[in-house]
Amino acid sequence: MSRKVIFSAAMSLDGFIADEHDGYDWIKGDGDHTLDTLEKWDYPVFLSQIDTVLMGRRCYELGQHKDFIDQKVIVASRQDLKDPHVSFTHDALETLQLLKNDTGKDIFVFGGASLVQSLLKARIIDELIIGIVPVILGKGIRLFDESLGVQLKLKKQTIDEGIVVLFYSQGHI
Repeated sequence: MSRKVIFSAAMSLDGFIADEHDGYDWIKGDGDHTLDTLEKWDYPVFLSQIDTVLMGRRCYELGQHKDFIDQKVIVASRQDLKDPHVSFTHDALETLQLLKNDTGKDIFVFGGASLVQSLLKARIIDELIIGIVPVILGKGIRLFDESLGVQLKLKKQTIDEGIVVLFYSQGHI
C-alpha cells in the first residue's frame, strides 16, 4: 500500500488561503458551537500520521517549516537554496512520486497555491482537507486561481465554531 499525499489548508469563504499581507490571524472560528458536529478534525492527530511535509518556497521563506519539528520538510523551489534543516527539490512531482512509492507515513502538502494546483493537475494528491473559515477577505492569495478541471468526492465533513472542514478524495473527470 502506497503512502497517501494529503493537502490541507484553511480557506476564507471567498477562496483565500492568506490575506494580502501573507497573514493568517483570520483563521479562527466564530465562537458559536450551536452547529458543531460531534466529530472534530484533530490537527495534532493528523500530524502524527505524517512523516514528510512538502511546501512551496514562499511558505519556507515565511518560516512555516519551523512548525514541523517531527517531520522531514522538503521545499519545492526553482531557486538553489541551502538549509541544513530542510531538503529542497526542483521537481515536486517527481519527488512526490518517489516518496509515494517508498515506505513511511503519509505525506502532507502544505501551502503554496501554485504548487498545489500543479499537483492537483498531475492527479498525485489523494486527499484534500479544506477548512472553510467564516470570513470574507476580499484580497489575498487565492487557493484555486485557475480552472483545474479536477473532480472531487466528498468523504465527510465536520464543523467546529463555524469552521466547516471538508474531506475530499480526488476523483476523475
